[in-house]
Amino acid sequence: MIQELLHQMEFSDVFQRPHRSDDKISIYFSVQDYPFRLALEKLDGYQPLRVAHESILACPFCSTKFKGMTCKPLDYHSSELFKKLIEQPSIRLEWLFLEHSERSD
Repeated sequence: MIQELLHQMEFSDVFQRPHRSDDKISIYFSVQDYPFRLALEKLDGYQPLRVAHESILACPFCSTKFKGMTCKPLDYHSSELFKKLIEQPSIRLEWLFLEHSERSD
């Protein structure tokens, strides 16, 4: 079900921030006005690590109410989510020059 929703998801507030170390980046985004963070790590190019909640309100996908907790339904599809996020106009240009690859599970 989530995979079908990924094709229809409308993202807002998409931006990214590097971590203190050069090997990690977080992409922040909202879906249905609910904020998330996709953590990336540079291994063989940047790869998704996990999708976390950025709110204490109930998540529309898993009902969790804890900021920082992994959103398991979205995390399961983090590679596809990553592909869709880096196509967003607000960060697309940067990702033309950053190496990235699929998540290795």
